[in-house]
Amino acid sequence: MAGDNSRKEQSALSGAASAAGTARGAIKTGKAIAGAAKGAAAGPYGMLDAGLWENRKAAGKILAAFAALLMLPVLFLLMLPSLIFGSLGLDDATGDALNDNSVIMENIAETEASIEAILRKKHDGLLEEIQQEADALGPGCKYGITDDFSDRIIYESALIISQFCASQDDYREISLAKLERILRDNTDGIFTYTVEVTEYEETDEETGESRTIYHHEYTVEYAGDSYYTENVFHLTDGQMQTAEEYAANLHLFLFDTVYLVEVNPDLIPGETGNKAVDLALTKLGTPYSQEKRTRKILTGTLGGIEKMDGGGTIAVVYYKDMRVVIPLSEMMINLVEDEAHDYGELVQRQNKILGNMLGCEIDFIIKGLENASRSVVASRKDAMYKKRQIFYMPDAAGNSRVCEDRIVQARVIAVAEKVVRVEIFGTECSILARDLSWDWLGDATERFHVGEQILVRILSVKIRSLEDISVKADVKSVNGNTSKEKLSKCKIQGKYAGTVTDIHKGTVFVRLHIGVNAVAHSCYDNRMPGKKDDVSFVVTRIDADRNVAVGLISRIIKQNI
Repeated sequence: MAGDNSRKEQSALSGAASAAGTARGAIKTGKAIAGAAKGAAAGPYGMLDAGLWENRKAAGKILAAFAALLMLPVLFLLMLPSLIFGSLGLDDATGDALNDNSVIMENIAETEASIEAILRKKHDGLLEEIQQEADALGPGCKYGITDDFSDRIIYESALIISQFCASQDDYREISLAKLERILRDNTDGIFTYTVEVTEYEETDEETGESRTIYHHEYTVEYAGDSYYTENVFHLTDGQMQTAEEYAANLHLFLFDTVYLVEVNPDLIPGETGNKAVDLALTKLGTPYSQEKRTRKILTGTLGGIEKMDGGGTIAVVYYKDMRVVIPLSEMMINLVEDEAHDYGELVQRQNKILGNMLGCEIDFIIKGLENASRSVVASRKDAMYKKRQIFYMPDAAGNSRVCEDRIVQARVIAVAEKVVRVEIFGTECSILARDLSWDWLGDATERFHVGEQILVRILSVKIRSLEDISVKADVKSVNGNTSKEKLSKCKIQGKYAGTVTDIHKGTVFVRLHIGVNAVAHSCYDNRMPGKKDDVSFVVTRIDADRNVAVGLISRIIKQNI
């Protein structure tokens, strides 16, 4: 009975794959799944798993109709334009291209660079033509050139790739070299220009004579994406539809989808009835490797901390309606293990820090599925490193997105009385109370809260490696310092109300209600002042260098008990 079911399943799959031999069946499947998966978490494989989970009720019929195909990662080959799997064609695609999204992204980037280079050459050739015509203008003529494409040519690369692949009847003919050849031969009209001639009178300042000037304004124009359909790839109605569906699936692949799928272990290369499927299965192996995961960064709220049966600690993150668990080792709570701190104490400190982070927003990357609890397992560390690569590592010109003196947005991940811990694009940084505000700040928890986002100014960045990046930042410099202006309104022997913000080694720090920082070394009240007490403060001296008023507390107006 089991054998019969297996044969039936395999037969059904073979039929489905054969029917998809023209790619139409699979492309439509991808588009249908795309409709069901809208709103799913990001990452390329969610159209087959996460998107359907998000819309599991609505997707029931789709799952039933395409149950066999949905177990095939090779469905992507039929759903997506095959050029993204390798510039030399599908026959020469590496195994990595079929199970590593970063390779696919590199292939897309290579294709986009080629398209850009060809379009740039066509653009520059048109400018030369305009210049030759302008140089030939007679006396009494002037000219100008309006060119919106001098810095950047905006085009829909996904559509061009999709149209090219749809135009080729044989997948073996699809290669980057052929696309380049077609674009070079058929895009002479992609850029055109118009000329508008206006005339005006110009007076010679020396002779006082006037003459008529004819101004020629040349405007560079781009034909648009429709040009490729009609003039470059010469698509039929059926090919146009295929291209549109390719492009829709590619957009979903790049932007809208999270999980990997498992291949049906009963599938055998050579028996599916479709060359493209056979090729994919051969290169992927059977079953499909789950080792290389999608690298999409997701964001959720740290909602819990739990002890595992084996004694380890996990952080629990809630993402939409999913439970995501992150082992303590993947939370990137880096503490130095030395002679003063053994491993046991190190773990205790990590747990304490983790507890202070509850409620904060963190990034993570999906690593897999824990079968026992059916929980999604993820890594914060991987997400942090990926963000560091994007925001801190220098580009080809040697510039970094996060650099000294730049104001950036930071996440508050922990708050204590005298310090706020923030995450700045994959790197954590502690900001002391004195750097949080221009005014005395007795308790940072009163002003800053876990989970909120604040603006900080980068004071310094030290990059020793991707794993070793340190950042210093402050909050107060983001806001203008008005302390000098407010201090000028403070008069010696003046008496002002204020609130005690802190007491340290007998010195009382007071924030006057007129917006001035003040310090008192003595109190005339019989009672000792405490934090948050309302007091009467008498100014005896102005310390302009420190922007503070110096004086004494004449009495305690109201104690904070």
